[in-house]
Amino acid sequence: MNYRSFFIYNITGGFLWSVGLTGTGYYLGSVVPNVDRYLLPIIGLIVLLSILPSLIHILKNPTHRRQIVEFVKSKVKK
Repeated sequence: MNYRSFFIYNITGGFLWSVGLTGTGYYLGSVVPNVDRYLLPIIGLIVLLSILPSLIHILKNPTHRRQIVEFVKSKVKK
């Protein structure tokens, strides 16, 4: 892809993302009462769901599991 096309798609995507995110936040703020009460649990769930695939991948691999256990043991002994 040439730079001009990339630049146009990047600017368009950034604009749509920012306007869409702001619009969605405004809409949810007007529709859901006390939305601030649910904000931290929702953010925590998003973070957990984002990290979960990596954790599953790491824990499925025995070599990675062993390295993590050894690392934790070395830090606990100090």
